[in-house]
Amino acid sequence: MLTRLFAMPENRLDPENGPEKRSTSRRALAAGAGAVAVCAAVSLLRTSGTGPFQSVFEEDARDVLTDALDTSTAKALIEPIAGYYVLAPRLLGEFATLFPVSWMAAVLSVSSAVICGLLAVLVYVASGAHLPHRSARLLVSAPMLLAPVAENHAAELYNRPVCLHFFALYALFWVLVWPAATRPSRAAALVTAGLTAASTILAVGLVPLALLRLAVRRDRHSLAMAALLTAGAAVQVTSALTADSRGRPGEARVDPLWALSRFVGWAVPESILGFRGTSGLYVPDAQFASALSRNALAVAAAWAVVLLVIAVAALGARRGLLRPRWVLAGALAAHSAGLLMLEIMANGWVSQRYLLAPSLLLFAALVVLLLPEPGTANRGLIPLGGLALLLLVTGAANFRQTDTHRHDAPRWTEQVREAAVRCGQDRGLAAVAVRGGPSRYPSWVIVPCHELVGGAVRCAEPTCVRLPSGTRSEKARSEKAPDGGLPPTGMRGNHDPSAPVSVPNGERRGGRLSGEGPGHERAVPRVAGSG
Repeated sequence: MLTRLFAMPENRLDPENGPEKRSTSRRALAAGAGAVAVCAAVSLLRTSGTGPFQSVFEEDARDVLTDALDTSTAKALIEPIAGYYVLAPRLLGEFATLFPVSWMAAVLSVSSAVICGLLAVLVYVASGAHLPHRSARLLVSAPMLLAPVAENHAAELYNRPVCLHFFALYALFWVLVWPAATRPSRAAALVTAGLTAASTILAVGLVPLALLRLAVRRDRHSLAMAALLTAGAAVQVTSALTADSRGRPGEARVDPLWALSRFVGWAVPESILGFRGTSGLYVPDAQFASALSRNALAVAAAWAVVLLVIAVAALGARRGLLRPRWVLAGALAAHSAGLLMLEIMANGWVSQRYLLAPSLLLFAALVVLLLPEPGTANRGLIPLGGLALLLLVTGAANFRQTDTHRHDAPRWTEQVREAAVRCGQDRGLAAVAVRGGPSRYPSWVIVPCHELVGGAVRCAEPTCVRLPSGTRSEKARSEKAPDGGLPPTGMRGNHDPSAPVSVPNGERRGGRLSGEGPGHERAVPRVAGSG
């Protein structure tokens, strides 16, 4: 049984469908590059309003880009966020600093979208070891771009470096059950495993699968992947346990029954029907019981879909129309439930962003149950067509929403232009705080003035002022202050999110920027604040 999960005997009998036998010609490589470009474009389309090219949100701003601009590369790459290391997002931050400041928001978003596209193509290729039909491979990779649980006011995940690990966790599952018989495929698998382990503590949830693969296959490639994931998980867990409590997102809640109830009553229904159809279930714990009763029809409908797929798979297999991969489906479903429970128990509360990888795993479990039997022509594809229709409907309904924070973010290029003016006017300023998000989540990026106006790095008596800008709606109704458009001097030093930024002089760590909550501590030289 386990041999089927990792050794894939089907494709040894059917070499034409095995991914390792496919052409690596220029045409195939060009097709792959084109697929990545299309996937990246779809990802970028999911960010509405101000858009992906003109906004930098939350940790991407205050941690990734700020550290890339203000510290050495070596220090930035090993700086934890919320207690764990995020190597891949840090690398993208360093890459963004190779471009002008006004381009950095677009560079971060585009590079993140490209990596998401690469991961989707990787899943398409890796899943071919189990899924000989292109339609099935498409159905397990396309949800990475059309996920109906993401890109809403509760979870903005697309085109963000710090959220790439949610997509990578899903891709990592497929990498771990992929034979990867060629040198390029093994390299891709190792890079995916290594970067995922170095970018999220959640990779610990896939360590058992890597060790199981090693026990079954007993080859050097499996050993290398298991070693990478185990070592990475050990480093991440050690960092999280030894981090200052202020850097952690919440207190752990080791309660499997509570976590399982959230998987059954919230995660599964939303994974099947999407955020808009089940948003009433995303509530605090104290309200969850009443939310279940109010949304009982949606919960029942979602579970009816799951049970219907299982019944169709069993009946189709009996009649010779379908060839369900029961072992693979069980592994996908178990990792969906296990990863979701691990995430929310470690965090201590339910967060919408944690649903992405479990929802992708759950949908893939349904897909692999409906694989057509070879030789059944189009009749065997009808059940997969039904799942594809469900994905199209829920994906379209949740594709772009206008209540997200990035939708109302100030335009990055305008903020940078105003910041450059402030640096030019006050040659004693060391840096400016540029806003990448709306007033509730300002998402400050600390940009050194020499990056904006040139010249040597300057450091003078700390100064903090507020630039007269904000979101588009705020800017339209703003009034000029007496001192040429800046707020009155008496407003300086206020830590309210709508007031000027003031951060303590001295070390980089230890204070908190206006608009940041506990757990995101930092201090920088006092700077001019935009927005």
